Amino acid sequence: PTHSPVNNNIVYLPLDLTVGIENQYASASFEVSQNMPNPATGETMIMVNTEVLGPVNLTLSNVLGQVVYRTTENANHFGSHTFKLNVSNLEPGIYFYTVEIGEKAVTRKMLVK
Repeated sequence: PTHSPVNNNIVYLPLDLTVGIENQYASASFEVSQNMPNPATGETMIMVNTEVLGPVNLTLSNVLGQVVYRTTENANHFGSHTFKLNVSNLEPGIYFYTVEIGEKAVTRKMLVK
């Protein structure tokens, strides 16, 4: 705190506006690649590299937030896991895929032609 008679006897206190929002990428114990190819036309692949064992949930949603696809695979080894998605039955547009492991989640955007 600083105090100065020149500044009308006002005490200035430093204010830290940091909120308790955790960076999902820094704290996640897994990485999610951008789908390939992007934009996708028939089949696209999503790679998940994990240091955690257990269920890996993948959810695909449209821009309205409606879930259009959901699957779960069990990560029974550390390292790379591949999700192959057939997107040929989806309408062209923007979609979001979310990979969840435990309480951590990573969301990325993909395009379907």
